[in-house]
Amino acid sequence: MLRCEASGADFGERVSFESDVMGCALFTEPRNACHNVSIPPISLNSTRYMCDDKFIAIVPRGECTFSEKAYYCQNAPPPGYSALIVYDERGRSPSPMAGGKYAELVNIPVVMISYACMEDIMNNYSADKGFLVMIKGAPGYYDLVKYLIPFIAVVGFCFLILLIALVVRLCREHREVARSRLSRSGLRKIPTRKFVKGEEPETCPICLDDFVEGEKLRILPCRHAYHCKCVDPWLTKNRKVCPVCKRKVGAHDDSSDSDAERNANSAASRERDPLLRS
Repeated sequence: MLRCEASGADFGERVSFESDVMGCALFTEPRNACHNVSIPPISLNSTRYMCDDKFIAIVPRGECTFSEKAYYCQNAPPPGYSALIVYDERGRSPSPMAGGKYAELVNIPVVMISYACMEDIMNNYSADKGFLVMIKGAPGYYDLVKYLIPFIAVVGFCFLILLIALVVRLCREHREVARSRLSRSGLRKIPTRKFVKGEEPETCPICLDDFVEGEKLRILPCRHAYHCKCVDPWLTKNRKVCPVCKRKVGAHDDSSDSDAERNANSAASRERDPLLRS
C-alpha cells in the first residue's frame, strides 16, 4: 500500500474520511485535460474488470484552471472519470485549489498530490499491475466538529434534564422541610412569660436546668414551658412540635400531620398536662 498526502479543492464533492472513492488511476487523453477528454484503452480485459468501470483521472497542473480539468474529466465519454487527481510540478508540495470557470458544475472529488507521488503511483502501483487508488480524507477539524457538536448537544440535553430534575427535587425537599419547621413570624405568635419562683414546672425539659426567677420562658399551646434559647432553635430548625408531647405548634392550615396524628398528640398532651397555668 502506498499512502500519499493530498490537498483538496474548494469545489466539487467534498472529500472526508467517510468517502469511498476508488478506481483505476489513468492518464487522460489529452494529458492536460483542458479540452474534451477520453479514457485511454486498457490492454488487459481482466484489468478493466478489476476497475469495475471506475476510473480516476491523473492530470498535470497548469495550462487551464482546475475547474476546467475537473469538468472535462467528469464529462468524459461513458463511463467517465469518477474523480480527478492533479499532480503538482516537480519539487513542489500540494496546495489547495480554488474554483474557476466551471466550479459550480463540478460534482466529482478533486485533490492534488506531489509529482513524486504521481510517479510512484503510475510506475509501481498502476492499474496494469492490478492496483486501485482510493481517495479518502483524514479526520480534520470539519469532521471533528461534525461529530462533536451532536455529541455535545446530546450530553448537554441530558445534563439539562438531570439539572431540572435535581432542582425540582430540591424544591420539593425544601417545601417539605419548610412545612415541618416553624417560621419566625409563627414563633413570635407563641407567648412568653417570665418565670416566678414557686411555679411549676421548675426545670426545662430540654436542657434539664432549673428555671431562674425572671428568666424568659416560651409557653407552647400544650402548656409545656421551655427556655426560649432551648425551644426556639428546635421549632425553627427541627420540627414545629412540642419536644415532650409532640403536639403540633402553629396554625392548623399549615400542618402536614394527619387528623389521626393530631388526635393522638392531643391525648398525649392531656396525659402530660403540666401544672403551670396560662
